[in-house]
Amino acid sequence: MANNKTIILITGGSSRLGTVMSTLLANKDYTIYATSRKTLTSERTNLIYLKMDVTSDREVERAVAEIIKKEKRIDIVINNAGVTLTGKTFSYSAEDFLQLLNINLVGSFRVAKAVMSLPTPPRLIIQITSLNGFLAVPDFALYCASKFGLEGLGQTLHYELSPSTQFVNVAPGALK
Repeated sequence: MANNKTIILITGGSSRLGTVMSTLLANKDYTIYATSRKTLTSERTNLIYLKMDVTSDREVERAVAEIIKKEKRIDIVINNAGVTLTGKTFSYSAEDFLQLLNINLVGSFRVAKAVMSLPTPPRLIIQITSLNGFLAVPDFALYCASKFGLEGLGQTLHYELSPSTQFVNVAPGALK
């Protein structure tokens, strides 16, 4: 049964910044669907964990369909899923870099595309980028490249989707 609360989908919602956002928003009485590659459970009725790997079209489509089946809509999406590779750039393989891009950049595209194809798309998509999407630093080349790409994607979608869906990049700095 659909509810009147704001429905929020948070990718990468089970660790680090995702956990903080999911918990904070659930405490404010929003209905949160927090995704993770792991199967998790919650004691709260308004914090629902969904298994979803942002590198899989099928898993993203299935998770979005599951939310729509239950809630009839998704009001806000927070694209937060991401990984970091640090170290000397050429110590990583091209496959490592492709996997990083698939999570950090293509994963956000994949989720945005899935929700924008809904009959009623979300009114807001927030994309968690990074200060490293503006500033390159040693030993973070692959991560920086993925976040520079994410910044570009988000800036373009901001113009393409406005005014019906607001698309906003948020670039936090280093987090503990």
